[in-house]
Amino acid sequence: MKEQFQFLKDSLTLTKKSLETVANSTGGEISLLVTSCADTLQANITYVNALELQAQTYLAERNRLLTFINNKGLLQELNKK
Repeated sequence: MKEQFQFLKDSLTLTKKSLETVANSTGGEISLLVTSCADTLQANITYVNALELQAQTYLAERNRLLTFINNKGLLQELNKK
């Protein structure tokens, strides 16, 4: 799953850099609009980072719980039910 998050962040970063290049080569209102789009992509990158952290936390908790259940021998009881 880490690879998918990294791919998404790389894609957003590349698009942001492309928009910044366009904004620098144009002027006026169009430049402001494109810069605003690049800023929105930066916010999306930050959000994806937060989602990745949340997913990693969830997976770590799940794995810890499954390890605990397995170590206590409760896995067989759960499978019987």
